[in-house]
Order: sequence, then C-alpha cells, then structure tokens
Amino acid sequence: MNELKASNLRWRGQTAFPRTLIAILVILILVFGGALACGSAEEEEPPTEEPPAPEPMEPEVEDEGGEEEEEPEEGGPAEGEILNPLTGLWHPEELVARRILAVAIDNSPRARPHIGLAEADVLFELLVEGGATRFIAMFLGEDPEVVGPVRSARHYFVDLATALDALLVHCGGSPQALRQIAESSLGSLDDLRGRGNFFRQPSPGVPYEHTLFTRIPENRVQVDSRGLERAEVPNPPWVYPGRREEPGISGQSGQEMTGLTVKFPPGYESYSTSYQYDEESDRYLRFLGGEPHADRETGEQLGFENVVILWAATKPIPGDRYGRLDIDTKGSGEALIITGGRGYSGLWSGEDGFSLSGPRGGDVRLTPGKTWIAFLPLDTGVEVEGLQP
Repeated sequence: MNELKASNLRWRGQTAFPRTLIAILVILILVFGGALACGSAEEEEPPTEEPPAPEPMEPEVEDEGGEEEEEPEEGGPAEGEILNPLTGLWHPEELVARRILAVAIDNSPRARPHIGLAEADVLFELLVEGGATRFIAMFLGEDPEVVGPVRSARHYFVDLATALDALLVHCGGSPQALRQIAESSLGSLDDLRGRGNFFRQPSPGVPYEHTLFTRIPENRVQVDSRGLERAEVPNPPWVYPGRREEPGISGQSGQEMTGLTVKFPPGYESYSTSYQYDEESDRYLRFLGGEPHADRETGEQLGFENVVILWAATKPIPGDRYGRLDIDTKGSGEALIITGGRGYSGLWSGEDGFSLSGPRGGDVRLTPGKTWIAFLPLDTGVEVEGLQP
C-alpha cells in the first residue's frame, strides 16, 4: 500500500456557495479531514515491533511407568553385537558365536610373504624341528578369503587349539599330532584327508611343500555342514579394560617398552623378529629379517596391539628321527606382556584352557585388538628398547 502524506492533500476554495451549503461543507470537511488526518498520522508512525511469538511447547506425554532408555556408551556395542573374546572388539553375534579356526601356517623363508595373517585375531608362534618356526593363526572376527601357506600340525598345536576350543586347519601332521586329533573330539580340516578347501599356488623357485593355501569362508561352510560348530561363545583367555581402566596388570605400573627383539635359540636366528611401537596407532609393527613383515596381497605391514612372550619347557622328543620337539603348552610359566607401550611381568597357564594372569592372580587387561604370542624355551631372552632402569 502507498503511504499517504499531508503534503499530497490539496484543497481548492470556492466563493459563490450559499451559507447553508458552506456550513454543510465545513462540517463535512471537518469530519472527513479529521479522518484523513488520522489515517495519515497512523501511516507516518514508525512500525512497532511485534512481541516475539512464544516458543512451541512440547506435547505432554503420559508417563506409562517405563524406564528411560540409556544411550549406548561410546565405543560400546551396536544392536546385535557381542564381545569377541580374542580381541575385545564388538562384532555381530553371528560372527563371534562361531568356532575359532586355528590354521597351521608355514614360516619358512621360502614360504614368505604370507597371505591373510593381518586378519588373524591372535597369532601364536612356536618352534618346530629343523630350526624353523610356525604360526597358528586364530580366526574369528574376520574371514580372509585366502590364508597360507598351510603346513602340517604338531601335537602342541593341538593342545592350543583344544585350550581355545578351536578347530584345527592343517595339512597332515606329526605322528603325535595325528594320534592326538584321532583320540580327541576336537575335529579338524586336514588336506590329506580331503577335508577343508585347499589349493596349490605354485611360484617360481618355491618348493612344492610351501605352496598350499586354504579358503576360510569355504572352510566355514564345511564346519557347519559337518556339525562342528559350537553353541557357546568361548571364554576369553584374558580381559579388556573397562570404561575407566587402562591396559596392564593390576598392581603394576609397568616399564616403558618402545620396541623389542625376540632372539630365537641357536639354529633359529633367521626367525628372530622385532617390534616397534607406533604411538599413533597404538600398535607394535612387526619386522622379520630386518624388513617389515607385510601381507603378500595387500602389502600391509603386520601390527599388533599386544605382544606376549611366554617361556615354556622345550626339548627334543626322545627317539624322534626328525628331531621333533615337545613344548609344554599344557603347563604354566612366566610371561612378558607388552601393551600400550609398556611391559608387565605376568604368568600363563595352559592347564585348564589358556589364560594370562598377574603374578598374584590379578587380571591381565590387554588393549582391544590383535595379539601376537610367542612360546620361547626357558633359556631364551629378548632385547627390549626403552626399558627404564
């Protein structure tokens, strides 16, 4: 609307009107002039601000007596997730409530680089005859498509798989191992018995025995079809920090450990490994033969949130013509537990399952994530960097 202003009004006087008419006109002018003047004055006033509209009120909800739902803790499980006992990470229940697959992995220099080890939840390393070591890669939370190279089992591999209620995946084994598997209810997927999903992947210059691989997803299918799954989630061999706890061992402050070298006994020197703590990722990066231990397919360097050294009685089996070893993985002993950049003195036991504990029975709290565990002879030491006097 156009604004009316007093200066726009123009009145023209007349001189020949009768007095009565003039009087009438005067009255009309006074009436209409006042009305126009009011309208003009209202338009000239500055607009007044309207008071702010009241904020909308939340509709009242009747109290039905139900409890308010608590928001999940940060880093806690999503709906349908449970704790992976090997890593302390949350995974969908259908993944964790499965059988752990324990795969016997070749570690000969000619078998390297490996495939699929980066996805293992726990990686055990143990001595075998001939101056070599082998891995037992434990898979639960992740299923890499291909893992290997796969080699034969030893009886102490069977002991560890039994302790964690895992199903062993292997290609044959020592007489002691095969007898132990036959006498137990453990079950296994053995390439030499036509079980599991194995294939050869020849490479130039690589001997035949180092070319066997397996497919974890297909092995899962066979485990299910043979009725080898377990109805219960396995018990965790250690615990993980609570909301207000730090990794470590109850009652210990630990020692700073930014790196370490595991020196295997004479004859095993080429298998000595080292670890460097990466503070940004809170992991220990693994080096083998002075080079990053990397996955063949992805090029990813292996890294572990936790490094655990266990000392166990180790000796040759009397009368074994190949010099096979006996490692007392069903016993107990001292442990060095390294997590979060610090090292702690602890104990291990394989007498009733597999477990770690503090010297006085306190809980071992590992950083959630992946763990590397090495069994060493009693007289074998480790070199530690960053050790405070």
